[in-house]
Amino acid sequence: MKFIFADSLDYVDPAFDFLADRSPAGRQPYWDDAYPHEILGYAPYDGVLVSRGIVGDHRVKCKYTASQARRFALVGARKFLRLDKPEFAHLDIFGDCGAFTYVQEDRPPYTPAEMAEFYDECGFTHGCSVDHIIFDFDPAGVGLEGGSQDARHRFEITLENADGFRRESIAMDADFTPLGVIQGWSPGSMAEAARRLVAMGYGYLAIGGMVPLKSPEIKLCLEAIRGAIPASTRMHILGFAKADDIDSWLRHRELRYDISADPRVQGRQAKLLSAGGRAGVALLHLDPRPSGDREPQVAAIGEERRVQIRGSGAHGERSAWVATRLRPGRSRP
Repeated sequence: MKFIFADSLDYVDPAFDFLADRSPAGRQPYWDDAYPHEILGYAPYDGVLVSRGIVGDHRVKCKYTASQARRFALVGARKFLRLDKPEFAHLDIFGDCGAFTYVQEDRPPYTPAEMAEFYDECGFTHGCSVDHIIFDFDPAGVGLEGGSQDARHRFEITLENADGFRRESIAMDADFTPLGVIQGWSPGSMAEAARRLVAMGYGYLAIGGMVPLKSPEIKLCLEAIRGAIPASTRMHILGFAKADDIDSWLRHRELRYDISADPRVQGRQAKLLSAGGRAGVALLHLDPRPSGDREPQVAAIGEERRVQIRGSGAHGERSAWVATRLRPGRSRP
């Protein structure tokens, strides 16, 4: 099982003043900030996922600014995410369309050709086909029974796009691995979608529409899908937001999943400290010691300053040892 971190410009300010509860004057977001793998000095994930809908363009409201989107296209995903150092070269970079951003549309705003070109030009290692999310769900659904007219419409669009996407990636001799996305309104319909995707030639599938489902419902879908495809077919769960239930998933060792959350689901503890009631202002890596008298060991990068911070907020008094590095603004190539 592998964890792919779904990035949404999730960086923090290493120079944040916890006592004054503010960033330095003149701080430039992104340039002066650091991603989790920079703060910790190692990547607490097996890769990063970036959604096309987060990067955005004139068709889709996005989280990236116009200048960030231009830079992403210019330098590519790996350099933009600062994963271009040798120690991060093994990390995969997944891409998907961000179906939640266009859920109200009749059809996705992107074509298979556009997405294949986007993934290839931006240096993704893996790219998901163009899907259209389905929110209907009937856990007892068998085969293709049930499903609203809208759900069936989105089901067919997703499969049609997957076929076109794979053909486009082959035609352009793309450097990324294409993933066929599964959408459905029941375990049975998802299993049928998976069967058709494998018949198209996909060896790697991504299961979409999982965010609103509970763990037992996701497992029903997973079991139905696995029973319909070869054991060699790899699978990825898109939007797996069940970190509290992660232990029950350990037997599914062939899975990869992504989640927009802090990396506490990893083997080590990565904790988000809340100071002054503000969540996520510091990312700490605490290695608990058997003896309570020793301070926690904090992983950091570069030259560090070790300080103990105290503060009060919505959750009462807090105290923690923090490794921080004050540095000038990042140079812009």
